Amino acid sequence: MTPESEFKKFLIIILAMIAFYIIVTSDSGSSFIKKNQYKVFNKIFEEKEITQDTPEQDSENWFDKTFKKKNPYEYWISGNIKINSMSDYNSVSKEQIYTFRKYYVNKTIFKDKNYTPKEEVFGGISENNKWLGIKALACIGAHSYAYKSMTNDSKFINNPAILVGVDYATFPKQYFRCSDDEYLIPKKLSFSKDDNTFYLTYDISDNQMNRRLKLVGLNARDLGYNYAFCRKTNNIVFAHSLDNISKNVYKFKDAIRVDSSCGVYGGCNDNVAFQEELFFDIKSFPATFEIKLWKENPDNTNSKSDINFTIILE
Repeated sequence: MTPESEFKKFLIIILAMIAFYIIVTSDSGSSFIKKNQYKVFNKIFEEKEITQDTPEQDSENWFDKTFKKKNPYEYWISGNIKINSMSDYNSVSKEQIYTFRKYYVNKTIFKDKNYTPKEEVFGGISENNKWLGIKALACIGAHSYAYKSMTNDSKFINNPAILVGVDYATFPKQYFRCSDDEYLIPKKLSFSKDDNTFYLTYDISDNQMNRRLKLVGLNARDLGYNYAFCRKTNNIVFAHSLDNISKNVYKFKDAIRVDSSCGVYGGCNDNVAFQEELFFDIKSFPATFEIKLWKENPDNTNSKSDINFTIILE
């Protein structure tokens, strides 16, 4: 190789290094690299491996950034909260689900570097069993393939800020064609610091209007808000007129464990706490709940709440 060609080769290498440095240090360049470095988070459940920047992978950097402020209430800001999509938990290990849960919690105003999923809520997860799918609960009914769709409970596990959500109380009486509108995915979630209140909105279909529904306190219980009282409702009829969450302070029992009602051999992982005090029907729209939540059992229903949660069904 001649000295001239060697010089050209050396010059090309130098120019390539300069170009790479410019791309990496620019905002658009770093964004491009970051986007291509990590897969979309929802693909984790299909890949069965952790590829995101989770606390386990980069805990020091993650927590230094997240908990640098001394006052935790500085994180409690007003505004809309992203509603994460559902996922398929079938064949995903319990350890991975705990990792994902930590990830989602630390993306909310409940972020806590010491958070770990409560065993009384998530400890019953079985790695040897499938998960109840949303299509079975919403449209198809219990059957041997009830796990073959997105995991129903993922709409709560992936969205910790939905302290109290809405779900179907029972399987449908007959099969009908399924659509995303039947999945009971909230339309909007927001938080008002001034009111210390979350506002959760659902669009309700005609089919859902005719189904018995229930309140779900899975996230409230896991995040320490064990006690609830519905201080006001509109266009709601509780299944038990004398004993329900609008009559007395109620302690959530939500927990995931294996249940055989799904129709799958061996049963499915599901939030199976049977809480008829939380079952209700919709009379007309808008239907609303105004719920007070406490971490400790209050003296009475008039006690000041730790946080409030309003659900709007339209």
